[in-house]
Amino acid sequence: MSVMRMREELTRWYAAERRAGRNPTEINGLDTRMFGSDVDPKYKLKGAESNWFVGFVVSLLEQRGHVLGPGFEILLALGQDLLRLLDLMRTHLYQFPPDAALDQIGPVTSDRGSVLSRLIVDRSCHV
Repeated sequence: MSVMRMREELTRWYAAERRAGRNPTEINGLDTRMFGSDVDPKYKLKGAESNWFVGFVVSLLEQRGHVLGPGFEILLALGQDLLRLLDLMRTHLYQFPPDAALDQIGPVTSDRGSVLSRLIVDRSCHV
């Protein structure tokens, strides 16, 4: 996807988020430099911009992830887990109650825990 196309879709996504009652931190002037280069492969979005950009990327994966091939499901699952974690952080600004964390990502000892919890705890999921 070109950066120009991404900028257009991101603008529509921000509008949909605002209609849903959320107030996303928008990226101003999205361009290719924000995604790094071969020489300097650093992601250059700011913290709050990045948090909302995750939601946009997850929505793209939900809509078009199948074009990435058979492994896209793990990227989608990781993105969804990360969104749940961001929601948990927004809900509990200063401390995570342990039961809230488990409600969001599932028990980390479970075989059915989230992809994120499996990566953190036992690295049983390969990306």
